[in-house]
Amino acid sequence: MRLNDMKKIEAISIREFARRVETNERNVREAIRRGNIMEGYDKKAKKIIFEVAYKEWGIYFKERKLRKEMKQITTADLRTIENINIEEITLSVNDPALVLERKHNYIKASRDLLKLKTEAGELQNKEDVYRELFSFGKEVRLKLQSIPDRIIDQLITLNRNDAHKLLSETINESLQKIAESHVD
Repeated sequence: MRLNDMKKIEAISIREFARRVETNERNVREAIRRGNIMEGYDKKAKKIIFEVAYKEWGIYFKERKLRKEMKQITTADLRTIENINIEEITLSVNDPALVLERKHNYIKASRDLLKLKTEAGELQNKEDVYRELFSFGKEVRLKLQSIPDRIIDQLITLNRNDAHKLLSETINESLQKIAESHVD
């Protein structure tokens, strides 16, 4: 489209164009000066025809910005990747290819971080933890259930206070042995 064909299309200020493509006026003026925005700039009115200028330069500027963000993802601090919220990486059919690529990189970096933490022993598989807890609970139950058989003969010969004391000491002793056997 030529500028003469664009009479019906409203022109906007350089500042407004910069705001829409998420940059500053200086970058837009530099793009005009270098000839990156030619047909999309009305020299007489000193206005930008958004649709044309965006196709000439704005889309490439945003693409470069996204590529820079993608490079930052691959070299990002791991704590930054840990704090990504689900909305930032939810894929949408309306996302441009570069946005999809950036989101894919976030997801990949998050998976790599989880794998790294698992290998370092910071994270454990949930099923393994549940299995271990179940096993530990079973051991505690068996140790506690064996107490009456071990002390019943002593227990019936004692008065109430001594029986209580013996029972408490035996329970504490069993729990102490369990705890000591699981300290690694």
